[in-house]
Amino acid sequence: MRMSRRGRKRLNHLRRDERDSLQTFCRMSRRRRIRFANRKARLRPFFGMNQPGGCLGRTTAAVSLGALTVLPAGAAEAAAINTMNDIPAAFQSMQDARDRIQDFHTAQRNVREASAALQQAKEDLQLAQQNQRQAEQGIKEARDNLSRAQTSFQRISEELQLARQESARRTQEAIAAQQAVADFLPAVWDQETAVGELTADRDAVQQEYHQAEQEVRQSIQAREDGLEQRIEEAWQSVDYAQNRLSDVISMVNAAGQDTAGQDDRSDEMAAISSRLDELDRSVDEQQERLDELNGELEALEQARDDAEEAEREARELAAERQAEQKEAGQDIRDGEQALQEAMSWKAEADESLIQAEQSLQDTFSWKKEADHALEHFGEGESFSAGAEYYNLHGAGVHARQLYLPLNYYRTEKKYELSLGSGFLFSANGQPGGSVTGWTDTSIGERIKKDHPVNSVHYTLDFNIPTGQYRVSSHAAMPDDVMRFTNFGEGWGITPGLEVTRHFTERDTLTGRVSLAWHGSYTYLADIVDEGGHARPAYRQRQAEYKQGRQWKQELEYLHAGEKEQLRVVLNCTEAAATRQQTFRLQAGQVEKQDDFYRDGNDWNLSAWYSRQVTAKDSWQSYILGNYAAGTSFRGPAAVNGDDVRRFYAGTGFRHVYDSRQTVFAYLNGMTRRGQTFSPWYQNPSRSRNRMSLLMGYERKVSETEQLSARLERYVIHDQGREKFHGWNMSLMYSKSF
Repeated sequence: MRMSRRGRKRLNHLRRDERDSLQTFCRMSRRRRIRFANRKARLRPFFGMNQPGGCLGRTTAAVSLGALTVLPAGAAEAAAINTMNDIPAAFQSMQDARDRIQDFHTAQRNVREASAALQQAKEDLQLAQQNQRQAEQGIKEARDNLSRAQTSFQRISEELQLARQESARRTQEAIAAQQAVADFLPAVWDQETAVGELTADRDAVQQEYHQAEQEVRQSIQAREDGLEQRIEEAWQSVDYAQNRLSDVISMVNAAGQDTAGQDDRSDEMAAISSRLDELDRSVDEQQERLDELNGELEALEQARDDAEEAEREARELAAERQAEQKEAGQDIRDGEQALQEAMSWKAEADESLIQAEQSLQDTFSWKKEADHALEHFGEGESFSAGAEYYNLHGAGVHARQLYLPLNYYRTEKKYELSLGSGFLFSANGQPGGSVTGWTDTSIGERIKKDHPVNSVHYTLDFNIPTGQYRVSSHAAMPDDVMRFTNFGEGWGITPGLEVTRHFTERDTLTGRVSLAWHGSYTYLADIVDEGGHARPAYRQRQAEYKQGRQWKQELEYLHAGEKEQLRVVLNCTEAAATRQQTFRLQAGQVEKQDDFYRDGNDWNLSAWYSRQVTAKDSWQSYILGNYAAGTSFRGPAAVNGDDVRRFYAGTGFRHVYDSRQTVFAYLNGMTRRGQTFSPWYQNPSRSRNRMSLLMGYERKVSETEQLSARLERYVIHDQGREKFHGWNMSLMYSKSF
């Protein structure tokens, strides 16, 4: 059973290692799924500058010059930019270009990770299947071990019962043997006493015999000592005569005979010797008896020792069997626990197998989605809506405008589609200066033929006249203050071509050309007298306006670096002749006439720079120059307009609080030189300066929803005029699908 416990321990370690490995796999697969959900390619539809027909240089595309009926239309402000929308959009477009590169790399990395995760998921499924088989084998082994433990416990219990019985019997035998020795000991002790007494008597007689023998020996020694003296005396008596040796011997013998009778104790010695022999025989007899008794005692003691040894062995065997029974009982408990753990392991293995199968399905879906995301990178659709409010006051003027934009954008691998419109309320404080209704609807299409080196895009933009274009010319507003200067125009179509050269992944050069055709539309024009002054007594009449074709060329360089982005744009717009109907009072009669003019070439050169200062902060600056050549009129009375030059510059910063919140602020400046016309003045303005502070806040509500808020405060100063103060506000909501 000890071997079986080691086997269970080995099995438990193996099971625990494989279970931990499978749990690690499950955790990693969940992390991969979370990471995959966060790494889906971001869809950032580019309104404004990146959208066909965007804001920069196209602010007046949806407005009508026909409202300016009392002055040459070419004098209108046609190149101003909307700083609240265009500046953030320009920098956002550069960051979007950078982010699209990062997102594309993320999509590629996501495919690689999904492929690796799919392979890992397959291996983990095999591991889970193996783990389940081992769990089933573990249950079988645990049941076999438990069965063996129960059988062993039963056997050891029976052996313990027999060992206890044998121990009891051996104990009785040992007690009997000990009692036999105890009963036999008195006889041995009595015999030892008798032997001791006889031995003492024999020792006393032996002492007496030795004493008599000593006395006889002393007597003989005394006689031997006197013999020399008698010999000496015998020689002296014959005077040492050699011839009388026989006489000397006779004299010595005669002297010895005289003392021999005095020490004769032979009878006494014989009696003592006889008694001593009798005692020796008695002692020998009793000693033999004692030896016999000792032999019997040794046999009894050996039997006692054997019985005690047998009793001790029986007791030890019983104790060993009891310990084995205890161990066998522990084996049963261990076996029951091991079986329970094996069953739990099997349940966990079944669950892990289900999770592994589900993980394989999820990872396969992840791989499929990752491949699809890479194949269809950048595709998707989005919707945005919000509110923009513009307010201006000063120099006796109080103007305001509320615009509710609606935009839809869809992009596929081969084409893009954008729709834009909105509801507008505008009022400039003049009679007939209020307008309420929808703006024109713009539709943009783009066919894409992308290539790693050279990409070609074909664009086609439409303007659908859903706006309020039959309005009074008194409702017009300057470009520098409001989103819309006029409120609708006729049908329009603008085909275009865009070619991009990719020098590197982050450096591109793009050339764009487009040609815009505009349909005619009507507006309400004032009747003016010979001096060019409106005659309020006459009701405004409907007039027709047809703008000439516009040919636009643009060259753009973009560096979308990881920390630095640079965008340089040069564009030029050439316009064909425009026809505009006007009404003049001649000799009391209202006469309708057609005026023809051609807007001068409009040049724009801009540079936009953004640098990542820290991980969360970026510094951004821009500079833009515009030159608009004067309008040329046909006819002997026509007066050509002045050239207009505009210069924009600004700087600001963007700070990212966290992954969901961003704030930015820009300080913007504009100066304009050249004669232009403002609807609020009765004569032209030759110069204008504008300063503004723009602040914004963006919050990502979810992965697909975002809110943005902007607030701009500005001051305008015209030459010879009072200052204008105003503020603009925007709140937008966007959602991608």
